[in-house]
Amino acid sequence: EHGLEGRIFNPMSWGSWIALTLRHRAPLFIDIRLWIYPEAFLQKYREISNGSSDWEAVFDAYDVNFAFVSARTQAALFRSIQASANWHPVKITAQGGLFQRLSLDREESRRK
Repeated sequence: EHGLEGRIFNPMSWGSWIALTLRHRAPLFIDIRLWIYPEAFLQKYREISNGSSDWEAVFDAYDVNFAFVSARTQAALFRSIQASANWHPVKITAQGGLFQRLSLDREESRRK
């Protein structure tokens, strides 16, 4: 219903559930199969999950249009994405939230 296009950022532990729920209609950022990801990618995922200040630039680079964010295990990112003018909360629960990018114009956001 929200036109899931582009990659979906997600907590690693939610990856399999999201994939099954969406019936693999959109690519996920990560799942629990750690052995398939390069170490540099896993490190960047950990940095973003811990509230790295470059999270939006990384989301741009990976074409992330939707983000499931855990309020518990990604608390700093959860606060940052809620405060961002570029992201809209689709649904917020006690466990976390689903956020949608407001602007799909990557070049314009990079020039700012």
